[in-house]
Amino acid sequence: MAAGSPRKKGYKKIVGQQCAIGQSGAAATGVIAILDANSITNGKIITINDGVNAAHVLTFAIGDGTGTTKDVVDIGGGPEAGDVASRIKVAVDLADTAGDLDMSCSVLGGEATLTNDATGAFNDAITTDEVGGVLTVAGMSGGTAATVVPNCTNTMTEAEAIQHLADRNIS
Repeated sequence: MAAGSPRKKGYKKIVGQQCAIGQSGAAATGVIAILDANSITNGKIITINDGVNAAHVLTFAIGDGTGTTKDVVDIGGGPEAGDVASRIKVAVDLADTAGDLDMSCSVLGGEATLTNDATGAFNDAITTDEVGGVLTVAGMSGGTAATVVPNCTNTMTEAEAIQHLADRNIS
C-alpha cells in the first residue's frame, strides 16, 4: 500500500496469501499369501494390528469349512488356497463390523490383501506363528499421512487485494 493509504480490514490476510492443495494420504496394506492350504496347522494364528485397536488374533481351526467367525478361520473341508484367503476375508470383515479391526480385505487367488481404513503411518502389522512355507505375511506398509502443499498460482497482488476488499464493501 502506498504511504498514507488507509489500511483495509483483512488486507494482510489476502495479499500474498497462498492457497493450499490437500493431497490425500495412503492407507497401509498387507498381504497374507496362502502357499499350501492343506498344510496349515490347526491352532496356528495370524495376528493383525490396525494400529488403532488392540491386536486381533485369527486362529485356524479344522471344522466343516463353514465355521469362520471374526476370531476363527475354518480350514476344514480340504480347502484350496483361494478358499482359505476367502475365509480370512470373511473373518476380517466380521472383525471390522464388530469394531475389532479398522480394515478391509480383498481376495485375489490365494492372497488376502488387507487395507487399513485410515490413511497414515500407524504401528499396524501382520504376524503369524505358522512356519514352513505354508503361508506368508507381508506388511502392513505404505501408509502415509495426508499433506497440504502450497499452491502459489492463486496469489493476489496488492492491487487485486484492494479491489477484492472494495468489491465486498470491506473498509
